[in-house]
Amino acid sequence: MCNKGCSIREGSFFSKSKLTLKKWLLLIHHWSCEHMVTVTAESLEVTESTVCAVYQWMCEVFSTKLLSTSILLGGPGKTVQIDESLFNHKHLSNFFSNSSKRRIR
Repeated sequence: MCNKGCSIREGSFFSKSKLTLKKWLLLIHHWSCEHMVTVTAESLEVTESTVCAVYQWMCEVFSTKLLSTSILLGGPGKTVQIDESLFNHKHLSNFFSNSSKRRIR
């Protein structure tokens, strides 16, 4: 129990941020609602590059958490189909730039 004032910033990623905690919470809210970067930047009066950096950081944090956590899909009598293309993050330009090296028979 804290008998004196405790800071949520100390010992957390907030400690290195110049954003207020209120703006952090609003940024997290906007990200979770999938608001566009331009809309979020204008609404919160921050730069688009700040919003992009926070959105990217949020994606990294949550994808890391999801990848490190087992998730049970389906269940008894259930069939789960996963479209593997959703997990292939190669850009199409890589496919087309190497297409001349491929031969289809």
